[in-house]
Amino acid sequence: MKLITVPYVVGLLLGVFALVFGMSANFTNFGNLKFFLDGASFAVVYILTVGTLLIGCRGYFISSVTSTWKRDIDNQTLDRSIQFWKAAKRYAIAYGFIGALIGVVFTLHAFGDDDLGGVGPAISIALLTVLYGLISGYLVFDPIACLLEARKGVAEP
Repeated sequence: MKLITVPYVVGLLLGVFALVFGMSANFTNFGNLKFFLDGASFAVVYILTVGTLLIGCRGYFISSVTSTWKRDIDNQTLDRSIQFWKAAKRYAIAYGFIGALIGVVFTLHAFGDDDLGGVGPAISIALLTVLYGLISGYLVFDPIACLLEARKGVAEP
């Protein structure tokens, strides 16, 4: 059974379409998309998620990632892969909220300055890390785990 199917691709494209639609203000201003890009927020969510997965899934990190496109995998690898992608979802969301706390700290420091110009960027870090964590957790990692679970259900007698 192929993991990447037409419904999966259509669902992913619909999710991306909805995000771009909202972020660009109804496709009227694609310049708004730059407001949703932040390197620090990206690093907090994705580098920490990958690092934690590398630590926690030492023996099966690569096999869990490659199981998304391999056709024939054993049940033990499939079980580990499902747990891997569920953990990826949890970690991404958790690190998104940790990034929000970092942004709140920056915001509180900016309120102490005479010039409040740093408040907006600090709040954007807080919100973007949550956004990145939720998008990756619910739009990418959770659907992969669900597809692997469905694959396991099909493979069992």
